Amino acid sequence: MVEKNLQPWERIGWNEETQQAIYRDWGCYYFQRSINIELAIHYFKKSLELRHDDPKATYLLSLSKKYVALCESAYKDAIRALRLVDLNFPINKNVCDVLYDWNRIEDAGVELISKSRKFVGQKVKPFQHKFDVVTENLTDSMGDAMWYFITDYKKYFNAVTDIRKGIENPDDRPMWKILREKDECDILSILDVIEPLVHPREQARLDRGYKIFCSTYLNRSAIDVMFLKSLTKNKTLLLPQFKSTPVLKKFVDTKYQTVIKFLKMLQARSPLYHEREKRCLNKSMCEANKKAAIFRTKNSTRRVCIIVLNRVKELRERGNIHELTNMVEEIMGDYISVKTHTMMPWKFEFINEVHNTLALAHMDQLVIPDYINAFRSEEEQLFAMMDLPMHEEFVAVKQLVFGDKSTWTEPEAIDYAYIKYKKLVTRLEKRLKFTDYPIEKCYLYHEISRHHLMQNKFDECASVAKKAIEGG
Repeated sequence: MVEKNLQPWERIGWNEETQQAIYRDWGCYYFQRSINIELAIHYFKKSLELRHDDPKATYLLSLSKKYVALCESAYKDAIRALRLVDLNFPINKNVCDVLYDWNRIEDAGVELISKSRKFVGQKVKPFQHKFDVVTENLTDSMGDAMWYFITDYKKYFNAVTDIRKGIENPDDRPMWKILREKDECDILSILDVIEPLVHPREQARLDRGYKIFCSTYLNRSAIDVMFLKSLTKNKTLLLPQFKSTPVLKKFVDTKYQTVIKFLKMLQARSPLYHEREKRCLNKSMCEANKKAAIFRTKNSTRRVCIIVLNRVKELRERGNIHELTNMVEEIMGDYISVKTHTMMPWKFEFINEVHNTLALAHMDQLVIPDYINAFRSEEEQLFAMMDLPMHEEFVAVKQLVFGDKSTWTEPEAIDYAYIKYKKLVTRLEKRLKFTDYPIEKCYLYHEISRHHLMQNKFDECASVAKKAIEGG
């Protein structure tokens, strides 16, 4: 007879009441020491499977879920525990705390007043203290700072409202009906996923806003949150060839979402506009500091651009066209593209100067060297310019060995050169959609056609080069 794979404690014939108490105690052990909250939730659930009407296990399960920001589920467990034991102080207090952590601050205030009437004496003070905190939070959210926030951002309210309606009320109709109303194609079985295009300046603004948001509430710990966010898309960590990668990705995503939920809790209690007001009590001084910061950024941008211009001219004089091309692509794609005309009033002049210098550097490569004139016939000159042998040379034919690695290419080998080519072309084509000046478009078309030519894609090269000649 084959025995089941049982744990040592499962071989003892415990009754259900004893097993339920064991699981609950194990959950308390992991929860009180904050060793593994997920494991504590697991044991509390197993305890409730054996006895679903245990108020203590239900209350502790609600607390555990609240510690990992599962507020909606924690609220349901708190209400279920309250129905089992109505006049229990920790359970009543937990209902109010979960509502507060769920960012339902107004509902938490109502529940605090309602629950405090069930008790007398010292048990009323925690409810009163929590109600004072709720009142202060509402005062911070609805104070004078809110007026300035509404004045500055009211133009975005309609767009945000439409987005929230789409999230809260998703359209469950068949896809062909939705597409028919929009006069779009409804016969494709697999719809193309259209990646939203974001302007580089808008993306830089969003990234800076995210950093400000994290640093406002977490101070120096904000760098840890940014590092955790980078891990969610880190290809070095999430290697596709390992079986543990899906589990690791789920773990990292869950932890990051938990941190973001806690950040949203802090924002709901003290909004970002209130935090800014607290740090800027003197309006005139803040305006002066803002103007000084803009001036420093302008001055820094100007110094960087002067250094870049000098370096570009130096590389042209050296004839180092490869390094010059890489430098122009890097500085234009990553630095200049995110600068506004407020920071760079002379932005067009700078772009024009850099691209003209690069174009002249390419023209310098087409100058016929002096030693070509030493050859008499045009045929010899052509051979010398194309770096071809003047006379017929006999090269010994190399004998190929069947089965040797030099005679075949592995079909599954990764072509890193092609991957780099695709990334560069995709980057250039994305930049092409957000360019403002014809000279920059001509440069981007030239670079795309050059990369096509390096990959021996002559038709694509000719097509894109023609667009560059026509001026985009």
